[in-house]
Amino acid sequence: MPATTIIFVGAVLLFLTSLINHNETPSIPENPEPARHQEDSPQPPERPEHKPYYESFETGPTGPLPDGFRAETTNPRRHEACWAVHPVSSAPHGKRALVLFCGQEGLGNRYNLCWTNQVSLCDGELSIKVLSGAGREDRGGGPAWRIKDKNNYYVSRWNPLENNFRIYSVKNGRRVQIASADVVADPAAWHTITMRHTSSKIEGYFDGKKLLEVEDSTHREAGGIGAWTKADAESIFDELRAAPEKN
Repeated sequence: MPATTIIFVGAVLLFLTSLINHNETPSIPENPEPARHQEDSPQPPERPEHKPYYESFETGPTGPLPDGFRAETTNPRRHEACWAVHPVSSAPHGKRALVLFCGQEGLGNRYNLCWTNQVSLCDGELSIKVLSGAGREDRGGGPAWRIKDKNNYYVSRWNPLENNFRIYSVKNGRRVQIASADVVADPAAWHTITMRHTSSKIEGYFDGKKLLEVEDSTHREAGGIGAWTKADAESIFDELRAAPEKN
């Protein structure tokens, strides 16, 4: 057989072999990895504002505010009030609490605010423990929430001088009362104020008893939370809690 014929036949055989190998069905591994189901897929982390929040004022050094907190004043005049984490022998949790110093008498529309935006609360529950301290013009205080800035927020406060428990909206620095109830409570004891806010419905609880309910839409968006007093009310706060609801 001529050499050219042999070369041609060999080339044809090589071409046919490549076609056969190209069309072979791929082999299936003996132990294939199972398909990943939807429930096995990694879930996105929960947003911080949807997680429960708790501040006991027991961590960190005595004196400075906890990380993320700021002290501000609505309608400031003269010097601003001083907030600090300070030893308190009667603190309901641990040995320290959030204390306001340097309140000023005669400044009725000055509101002292210590707050954080580490949690963003729109709908959900908020509570704080409060002990009435010094104050001739005002005493007591309570929680603030849906805080946009120092001039825009909701606040609920107990005042043992007036024997009442109220909810206010503060917009552009102007405070408007939206609910009130009479309450007589020992000013030398700790008390718990709890607020529940769903859409425009606000409920206020004093030591576990529901005393207030009102509808208000002044502030619709989520915001920070904190503690609030008025004028010269040098109050003490502990155990700030928030349980935001998922929207």
